[in-house]
Amino acid sequence: MPVRSWRPAPSVRPASRAHPAGDVKAVRTAGSERQAQGTKHTACMDGYAVCMAGWSWTARGTASDGLEIQSIVFTPDAPELAKQLKVALKGYARAAIADGTRVDVTVKLGLIRLLSKQYDLFQKLKGDKSDGCTLALATGAGGAPVPPGEVELTVLIDLAKDIPPAKFMMDVSIFGADDEDVAAPSFKPDLYR
Repeated sequence: MPVRSWRPAPSVRPASRAHPAGDVKAVRTAGSERQAQGTKHTACMDGYAVCMAGWSWTARGTASDGLEIQSIVFTPDAPELAKQLKVALKGYARAAIADGTRVDVTVKLGLIRLLSKQYDLFQKLKGDKSDGCTLALATGAGGAPVPPGEVELTVLIDLAKDIPPAKFMMDVSIFGADDEDVAAPSFKPDLYR
């Protein structure tokens, strides 16, 4: 049986981009030939990451996912403790997103899992404000299936004042009613600031 040698991952090549609000970098990772587009906090799928002052996000999904994430904007740009964080997601739904869609959220600090929670997407869209989180859909009614086409989703999160200053990792996986992949963004908020 042949012995496999360890090889380092291919290098990451940053592509600098100008943005009126600050320094934005689109970073290309291995396996992707698509280019980042736009002038705001925008990146394409298939391994692109967007980095801002106090956070970064990566679309971990594939080209066959039901929702192609085009941009995610955090306001304020560097998340602040004891304040509300607004996350605006824009994307394109390839197919209708129906009732029964669930959102799995995992928050880690290094290798330690701090939170692992599952939400019903449409329950949140109908006004469930538990856990200090509000979800609103700009396109369509909150309780109806999301039709194919442009999607704008806004999440309002009340950040607690006692969150320790650290760099967190937040993985979000969205699954359809039949367990098909819808989207999988990953966030890295830096609360050292």
